Amino acid sequence: MRSRLGVITIIATVGVVISTALVSTGCWLLGGLIGMLIPFVWALVFGALISPTDPVAVLFALKQVKVPKALESTMTGESLFNDDVGVVLFTVVLAAISLVGEGFDPRHIGELFLLEAVGGGPLGLATSYLAYRAIDDYPVEVLISLALVTGLYALPSKPHMSGLIAVVMAVC
Repeated sequence: MRSRLGVITIIATVGVVISTALVSTGCWLLGGLIGMLIPFVWALVFGALISPTDPVAVLFALKQVKVPKALESTMTGESLFNDDVGVVLFTVVLAAISLVGEGFDPRHIGELFLLEAVGGGPLGLATSYLAYRAIDDYPVEVLISLALVTGLYALPSKPHMSGLIAVVMAVC
């Protein structure tokens, strides 16, 4: 999966953004057609929430169908990262909604997106490397890995980084 990280990242981010835009627009238009006027920003929240695919379903489907290993690792990685991108989009859209009344600044939203999306990755890689280098006993490594994932999910939330991205990067 590491060798395909660039492709996985592009597919996960662009795919979820496009899916969010399509789902949001469809929800907004459908709501208008049936007389339920939904503000487009709330349709965006719904789109960000619904767009990512379920990694468990993707992994199950890949086990049922024999696909080349490279495609399987790409699809597996994409299904893990697209949840993260969906959470980041959801967070950013909610932040944008909360800032509309008090001076909406697109630059602030861009900074929040970059911090959420990009900030968790290096943190996950660094902590997993430290944990890997610290212990050389397999049973202890398993326990450290579980503790790392549990603690790593909560750690990035204070500086507004994505805990999901940090965990996925740590287990890669």
